[in-house]
Amino acid sequence: DNISSNVLKLNEFLDIYIDGELIEIPVDIEGLLILNLPSYAGGSNVWGPVSYDSKTPTKFLHSSFNDGFIEVIGIKNAIHLAQICTSNNTFGVRIAQAKHIKLVYKSDAPALPCKIDGEPFLQQHPATFEIGFHNQKKMLISRQYSNSLPSNGTVDCAGYLYKTSLRPKFRKRFYILKNNMLYYYINQQHDGIPKGWIKLTEDPEKIYLDEKKKNNFHLETFEGKEYSVVCPTPEEAKIWTTSIKNSILSHPKQNSNDENVQNS
Repeated sequence: DNISSNVLKLNEFLDIYIDGELIEIPVDIEGLLILNLPSYAGGSNVWGPVSYDSKTPTKFLHSSFNDGFIEVIGIKNAIHLAQICTSNNTFGVRIAQAKHIKLVYKSDAPALPCKIDGEPFLQQHPATFEIGFHNQKKMLISRQYSNSLPSNGTVDCAGYLYKTSLRPKFRKRFYILKNNMLYYYINQQHDGIPKGWIKLTEDPEKIYLDEKKKNNFHLETFEGKEYSVVCPTPEEAKIWTTSIKNSILSHPKQNSNDENVQNS
């Protein structure tokens, strides 16, 4: 038997503004989830894992409760939502990630079923919802993890690299370049907590390609420690060196009291 739906499509009666910009809701979307957490309905990963490609700009970041961003996720129908909640490889449709979201419910639309924090209600038209960051409470954490979370902002570059550690061997890690910091994780499917981080030098000339090994580049930390890094291809080595230099030039001032490198 076929299952059909006569539910109105959201794009017919709902406008959504992402950081002040009107965007289009996909025509096959029947429901929206607006979250600031990486889980929903008892732990379901609705946003899904984010795949970074260092060759192209990163559009979306991993969902996190402390990055100041709100995720807007589309649901195609009730079956789609059920699949998300019962499967580890079905996810919602990523629509946007923003600091401020405005929903405008049009005057000629029917009543809109809504739910906020588990409480359902029927919203009559017209209506406007505005969702944004309110405040953040300070918490005490150990110095060991004082720099363990990447700060807000756009990812400058991301991908897998091999880096020399304290021992003379290369280790494969997933790296994210953000605000003149290199954060690294065991793999791409991480929980948002880096395995370690590297605070980069203030001198962009200390970041340079290896003339003999085209896949390699060299970098220096804030405290002067040198690392050799291996990329999958020579093109990616060029992208990383350019991205790191641009990040250094964009964030020239560093705090010398911060811890520099965590090794693992």
